[in-house]
Amino acid sequence: MYPVIKKKVIEMNKNKSNPYGIKTPTSIKEFRENLQKYYLCISNGNYEKIEENSLLVKDCGGIELNKISSFNEIYEITESGFYGDGSSPSIIPKITEKKDLLEYMNETDQVFSSGSYFYDEKNYTLWEGKEKHNEFLNNGNPMYFTLDNQHLREFYMMTLGDYSGYEYREVN
Repeated sequence: MYPVIKKKVIEMNKNKSNPYGIKTPTSIKEFRENLQKYYLCISNGNYEKIEENSLLVKDCGGIELNKISSFNEIYEITESGFYGDGSSPSIIPKITEKKDLLEYMNETDQVFSSGSYFYDEKNYTLWEGKEKHNEFLNNGNPMYFTLDNQHLREFYMMTLGDYSGYEYREVN
C-alpha cells in the first residue's frame, strides 16, 4: 500500500475566469479530455500521429489516457514520488511563453511565485486541440515540466482541476 499524495495548497483566487475558454474539469472524463487538449499526447509512441491516446511522459513514453485519473496515478505508474524514487514525472503542456516568466515576476513584485501569469492570454500561447498538434511540435518550442513545478501549478489547476492534486485557497 502506497501513501496518498497530499494535496498541495496554493494561494489563488478561485473565482477568476479561465483564459482561452478553458473549462476546469469536474469529472474524470473531462480530466482526460483536458489532458488530451492541453498536454502533448501521442499515439502509441508515434509523435506524428494525431490520435493522441497516450500522455507523453519523459523517460516513460506514453501512458494511455484511460489509465490516468489523476496526477497521483502518473506518479504511481512511473514509480516516482512517494511511489518510488522521489522524483517527479515530466509532461509537456501545449504552451509557449510570450512574456518571460521572470520578467512577469519582476513586474508583479513576486519573488518565489508567478501568480496569475496563466490568467492573462498575453503572457503565453495555448496550442489547443488536435488540429494544432503538428504546429505546436514544429513552432511551439515544446518543453517538459515536472508535475510539481511551482510555476505551472496554476496552469495545472486551471486545466486539470482537483485531479492535479493542487487546490485553491481563498486569500483576502
